[in-house]
Amino acid sequence: MKRNEYAKIEEMPYQKYHDSPTIKFYTSWPLYDEAFVPPNGRAELLIEERVMPGSRKVELFPEGGFRGEGELIELEPSLFSMDEGKILARHILSLEGTIRIDVPRGEKRKIEVVSIPPKLGSSHHHLRIELEDGSETDLVFLSTAKGSSGAPFVTAEIYVKGSTLRMWNISAFEGGGLPMIWSRILSENGGRVEVRNIVIGGRSNLVSNEVFMEGERGKSSISSFFFASNNEKIDHVTNIFNRSPGGVAEISGRGFNFGGTLVHRGKLKVYQEARGSENSLSSIIYRSGRGVKSYSIPSLEVESSDLISASHETSVSSIPEDVLFYMRTRGLSRRESLELMLRSFLLWATEGIDDGIVERRLNALLKPAL
Repeated sequence: MKRNEYAKIEEMPYQKYHDSPTIKFYTSWPLYDEAFVPPNGRAELLIEERVMPGSRKVELFPEGGFRGEGELIELEPSLFSMDEGKILARHILSLEGTIRIDVPRGEKRKIEVVSIPPKLGSSHHHLRIELEDGSETDLVFLSTAKGSSGAPFVTAEIYVKGSTLRMWNISAFEGGGLPMIWSRILSENGGRVEVRNIVIGGRSNLVSNEVFMEGERGKSSISSFFFASNNEKIDHVTNIFNRSPGGVAEISGRGFNFGGTLVHRGKLKVYQEARGSENSLSSIIYRSGRGVKSYSIPSLEVESSDLISASHETSVSSIPEDVLFYMRTRGLSRRESLELMLRSFLLWATEGIDDGIVERRLNALLKPAL
């Protein structure tokens, strides 16, 4: 890259569009900026086992390259643009190419993408996954580590054409780390998209899902469990843009903050074309302790008046004492009651994969914070 081109990127804002009229951005972009140095070493994984039996595995290496399903093709991102901001532009320029995975018409496939984070520095991968008509795909993105200060960047553009996608994003870090999983999904011709997120720990842990619904009677849902403690930061984005007549769009997030910073931004935009559609957005965050920072920022934008429903709810509150009291009357201690509450939401988010492995590993990560 020429020096003047590099200088142009360095002069770009971190984020082209502000999160709100009054706050420039919630994401800790300067931390990610500082992490743009060559990767050094491989972090120890929190989850090493397969979480989806019978899956085809894709391993993303911190030093570059990958192993497993897919082929490396020339970089041509369609749903991401370098013009969106400095960090995304630097990420795109750091890529070797695009890992392309195709799921042929009528096939059923399970795919597990494992990002191996660097101990230090940043790693960069981009995937393009296309699901043809009538296909069904269960897809897991797994980014976990302990003792890592690295920044594994993974972007993915996924095309769902009259097909079904069930996707789980699991990003869990212990003792630092700056992970980022950023997916954009284009769903067309009645596509079915179900996304579940489990986001835990990290110095700053950014997981962003965006679904674009086109064509009649599509259905998209995003459900999330996110947790921060001990000065950790969770930065979670869940957006659906609904242009689907007769479609269904749902966003639901449940967060727990035990001493860190939690940010949940959920945007549901219903366009004029989405006549007769059903739309709902829910963001609930529970906090415990003093000095915690919790931000629930739902946004429901409706252009059409011809809808079946359009609703949203949000709250940031203390752990509900009435629920804890009920469980304690059944013989549980306060700590056991909190553990049971967190475990129920964790199992809700991991439904459909081998939650025995995931639940054991992640529950061990949650318990010390209670």
